[in-house]
Amino acid sequence: MPARRRRSLFRDPIKRAKMWNAKVQGDTYARQLELVKPLAVGRVMEYQVIHEQLIDTVKRLVGVYGEFHLTQEYMWYAQKLWKLAQTYRSNALQNQADALFLWYLARGLNEITLRSIARSLGINISSTNDIINRITMPIIAEGTLVADGTEQTVMEYIGTATIHGYIDLSKMESGDEVAI
Repeated sequence: MPARRRRSLFRDPIKRAKMWNAKVQGDTYARQLELVKPLAVGRVMEYQVIHEQLIDTVKRLVGVYGEFHLTQEYMWYAQKLWKLAQTYRSNALQNQADALFLWYLARGLNEITLRSIARSLGINISSTNDIINRITMPIIAEGTLVADGTEQTVMEYIGTATIHGYIDLSKMESGDEVAI
């Protein structure tokens, strides 16, 4: 027998407002900030130096192609690449950097500028053809099969694969069955 449900506690809007007010008191946050601030100061100082370098690099490379109106977009790209370089190594870094490159390329940013920013951070973006070949799934089977009233196999495959397609059931009649 399932456990009985507890009676839910009802709080009226005034009581909820008072509880919220108690949680967001400035002195509560100030005490917490004083505890964690010494832990964060070193990291913030370290990143500020890197951030300045990223700004200088992005401004210099954007200036080469005159895309000043997109400086912030390129800055976001550089920051994300830097974070990837801190998080990943080897093939994982390459895959993540390539995916980020494709994302910003699809947003209309200049391919040469994107590659230059990555290179300045020590990341070599794969060629566009290599990236596309890596992410393209091979076609295992394709075609059209018309139901003839007998048992038919649409596709057989052994191994791991992502399978997608369409089966048109619009011509089925009452009593027809499909097993997938």
